[in-house]
Amino acid sequence: MAEQEMLNAQPRTEHGKGPARRLRAQGLIPAILYGAGEAPVDLALPQKEIERLLAIDRVHTIINLRLAGADGAQEQQVMFRELQRDPVTRRPVHADLIRVRADQELHVTVEVHGAGTPTGVREGGILERPVREVEIRCLPADLPEHLEVDISGLKINGSFHARELPLGGSMHLVTDPETVLFHVAIPRAAAAVEAEKEAAEGEEAEEGEPEVIGKKKAEEAES
Repeated sequence: MAEQEMLNAQPRTEHGKGPARRLRAQGLIPAILYGAGEAPVDLALPQKEIERLLAIDRVHTIINLRLAGADGAQEQQVMFRELQRDPVTRRPVHADLIRVRADQELHVTVEVHGAGTPTGVREGGILERPVREVEIRCLPADLPEHLEVDISGLKINGSFHARELPLGGSMHLVTDPETVLFHVAIPRAAAAVEAEKEAAEGEEAEEGEPEVIGKKKAEEAES
């Protein structure tokens, strides 16, 4: 599990578009914390801290949330469930956080990284990645920052499926096991040549089919 980052937060009492705009003008974004059987809590988070976490790809990992209060700051472990962005500036504008408990499984999305250059690519093939993330369930202690797999043995037309992922500890796959994560495709030019060759072979097979004599005689009799 990746080293945990700290995120500061403060309670939020006002709601609606007006208060949200005022928060953003102060460099804060509205957020809500829920989960683990406890009541939801409205928060305000520093925009700069969110952007820092985004820059180091830590929004998919467990974070220590420090919540300021009248009795002093309290810390708890959380994860981002959803992060909304402005469609133009791409800056974060709202966040949903979920509480993390050591004995409760998490349903998370994890990136898959390929290690090594596939044999098929060295032979001229093209590496395709139809899906770059998978969904898993696991306890917080087993949450990986990402999953890394060796794809150096993939040949042309070879594929690596989600079911082949090395999942340890409490991790188990939620994504369809037959999902293709890596595939080495034939180069387009070679694929076109192969298609033309197959079409030509098919035409030759049709031209070379023996004539069925009995059928021909029956057709002549009918005429």
